[in-house]
This record gives sequence, C-alpha cells and structure tokens, in this order.
Amino acid sequence: MLKELGNKQNILVINDEAHKSQYDFIDGFARHMWDALPHASFIGFTGTPIELADANTRAVFGDYISIYDIQRAVEDGATVPIYYESRLAKLDLPEELKPRLDAEFEEVTEGEEIERKEGLKTKWAQLEAVVAHGERLPFADATFDCAVASEVIEHLPEPERVLDEMWRVVRPGGRVLISTPYRERIRYVLCIHCNQPTPIHAHLNSFDEHRLASYLRQGRFGYTTFGNKALLIARTHVLLGCVPHWLWRLVDWLANRILPKPAHIVAWWDRA
Repeated sequence: MLKELGNKQNILVINDEAHKSQYDFIDGFARHMWDALPHASFIGFTGTPIELADANTRAVFGDYISIYDIQRAVEDGATVPIYYESRLAKLDLPEELKPRLDAEFEEVTEGEEIERKEGLKTKWAQLEAVVAHGERLPFADATFDCAVASEVIEHLPEPERVLDEMWRVVRPGGRVLISTPYRERIRYVLCIHCNQPTPIHAHLNSFDEHRLASYLRQGRFGYTTFGNKALLIARTHVLLGCVPHWLWRLVDWLANRILPKPAHIVAWWDRA
C-alpha cells in the first residue's frame, strides 16, 4: 500500500509525540518514513522539541508552524505558573558558640580602629556562594578546613574526580564529608524527550561503605548510615519530621535493627 502511495504528491503524515521515535536518518523510523513516502508532507506535534546531533525535531518535520509555550498557557489560564527554586543548604551557628566567637574576634582585632573592626566584622559575617565545576574547584590547595558534598556524587559519572578535588582544597587535619543514598538500586526509564534509557533521579552510581573506603587517599575513614527504606515507603517521614530529633533517631535505629535497610550513608575522610 505504501508503495502505491509513495509517488503521490498529496500525502500528509501527522505524528504525535514527535520527539520520541521519528529519528535516525541512517536506519531508523525517519529513514523508513522518508523512503516510503518521499513526496509526503510531515507534521509533528510535541511539547518538547529536541535538537541533538542524532535526534532533531525540525530536521525531520521542518520548521515550527505554531508554538504554544508555557507563558501563553499561563496567560490563558490553561496551567498554573511554574517556579524554580534552588536547593539551599541551611547554615546555623549554635547559640553557645556565638559569645566565644565575639571574644575571639575582639582578641584578634585588638588594636584596630573601630571603623576597620566593624568592616572586618561585616566582611566575615557574609556567606558567599561560588558557582563552579566540581571537577575543577576554583580554589587553591589546602584552602578549607572541611569540604562537603551533600547528595552529589551519585549523579556523577566519575565521582572520584570530584572527591580528588575536594581532597585537594582541604588542609592537612581537615575533613572531606559526603552524603549519598545507601546501596541504591540504579533504575532506568525510557525518556519521553529523547527516547533513550535515562536513570531515575539522574542517579548514576550506588555506594556503600566498602566502595567509599576505596577513595581514601591518606588519613582516616569513617561512616554512619541512617534512614530506613521501609519507613520511606510507608511515608512515616512526614510524621517523624515533626518529632524531636532524638525520637526520630530512636525510631530509625529500631527500624534498622528489625529490617536493616538504611537509606543513606554519611562518610568522611580526615586528612593526615
């Protein structure tokens, strides 16, 4: 039937989900469509057009005819506004340490003029953020007392490179500390955008104490596990988040005694 239609000029091919499987001009669906219907017109519908070397929506279906984007959908009331919020690490200093810091600051700045002391106090009180690549941290060797990566290394194809950089910027006697899911089963799903296997939550690696200990360069390694996968499945964290920390730790400890399935591991390396 396609052979009979192939030479006709008035054929219109309409594809929904045009970002998924209509690609590969060498030996894929796009090649077969174009070979079978060389004179047809192709129209594709998609909410997520892509432009990659081996998968390009416009290369298959031509330029955009009509665009209905999120902004128009919000203006029409078809959807609610979408907001993106960065994940912030909350830093706090115990109240009992603040008087000691004030006293030490006065001792260090003794003899300085009042204006300069106030300027230094303001400068040291600021929290600055630096955006950088984890494999090339923009800091000199032995700059920090501690380097922390919270829920990061499971996303990296080569986590050892980031750990090496963290190790580099920590002073002798300092600490490298990471947290990551514990013995997570890495699972893949078929991405609706590129039609390729994609790791869930973008997690590429799974860790336990043995694998993390292998990254030790020098000094001392330690770790602790916490959380419980059964409790997470039961969503008890919604309730436990409202109880005192000691009670949460007790429930967590009991759960892992009954069913030893920790959800997270925190590991640290003390540099010699």
